[in-house]
Amino acid sequence: MIRFTNPIKRDNSMSKTNDRSIWNYSSLNLDVPFNLNSQQKILHESLLEKDELSARIYYGALCVLADFKNPDRAALASHNLRELLTRITIYLGFEINSFRENVNSKLFDLSEKWANAKRNSKCLTTESFKGEIDPTLNKFLLNIDKFFEWMEYLEPRRSQIRRKTLQTLDQSPTPLPQHIEDKNLRKWKNFYGYFSAIAHHPQSIRLDEFESSIHHLESFLINYFHPQTFIDMNEIDEIIKKVEGNDRS
Repeated sequence: MIRFTNPIKRDNSMSKTNDRSIWNYSSLNLDVPFNLNSQQKILHESLLEKDELSARIYYGALCVLADFKNPDRAALASHNLRELLTRITIYLGFEINSFRENVNSKLFDLSEKWANAKRNSKCLTTESFKGEIDPTLNKFLLNIDKFFEWMEYLEPRRSQIRRKTLQTLDQSPTPLPQHIEDKNLRKWKNFYGYFSAIAHHPQSIRLDEFESSIHHLESFLINYFHPQTFIDMNEIDEIIKKVEGNDRS
């Protein structure tokens, strides 16, 4: 459950500085203006140690969520949470902006070809396409086929970068088993897809599902940025002694 007990207070001292200081994360007062739970504190501090911009993106999502007067807070926060995953990949050195640029460029090109097909195809009536496919429409349909072939080629590259991101984040002394790595990769992809969908304003959002997704994303990232050792070597020695003692009795 996301609980914010104190309202966000505006720092009036910011107005005395020039506009650029507003965007300087290090100049902001980060004595949290609302109460973060322990999980949120751990993730924010872990991100801050690794990458300042990642911490700012996450902190921004929490600030938006704390503004209960904002009717669009879920979508705005989801945008930041999606961008957090993107930023983590980038700060680790994996370039993914070219994917966005290529997709946008190809979609723009496809939209121009669609407009041309609608203008020149004799199959188009006021309501639909009818009759035999003419050369203009046929050319456009072939372009669509090429676009989706390209998309099928693109997705494995995205998955490869996500996998490399998780492998780089992993602090285990030995590589994770394949099935666990695959499971974590699916989680990353599902988180990205879920928050992307919410950021695009669906007709309805299940609040319990939304809060649960944020909680699980935080836990997922903490396991990589701040892995916990649940028992130390002394505790292991004590367990071994107890087991050996039971064996003797």
